[in-house]
Amino acid sequence: MTALDTFHLIYLIAISALTIIFLVHTILTRKKFTIKDMTFLEYFQFAIEKIRSFIPKMKLPDNNQLREEIGEIINTSLYKRLGHNPNNEEIEDMLDGERFEISMEIAKRIGTYLNKALYYRFKNKRRNS
Repeated sequence: MTALDTFHLIYLIAISALTIIFLVHTILTRKKFTIKDMTFLEYFQFAIEKIRSFIPKMKLPDNNQLREEIGEIINTSLYKRLGHNPNNEEIEDMLDGERFEISMEIAKRIGTYLNKALYYRFKNKRRNS
């Protein structure tokens, strides 16, 4: 493993740490998620763009797919409590526990993309050797 590969690995680990910081910040500041203020989506996009900057050939979701994933996560989380798909007002009034659950699911999905990126990177490294 070269120094550059080590740097990339450390950088991907740092993105994971930023995910945890984002989760804590979201919980402590009690920011409410609204359609206009897409903090969940913006962070998901940031993480995917950072992965894409290191591995440009890897197939990653575009912004519309990320928006659909976030909507799916929010609907699933709020459906558990409400028993129906939430409307915009119910999304704005989500509970802190639901916000935490959504953040954790986003972190898991970012982690999944990081795992795929590492596998993709090392698989290609082995082929080139």
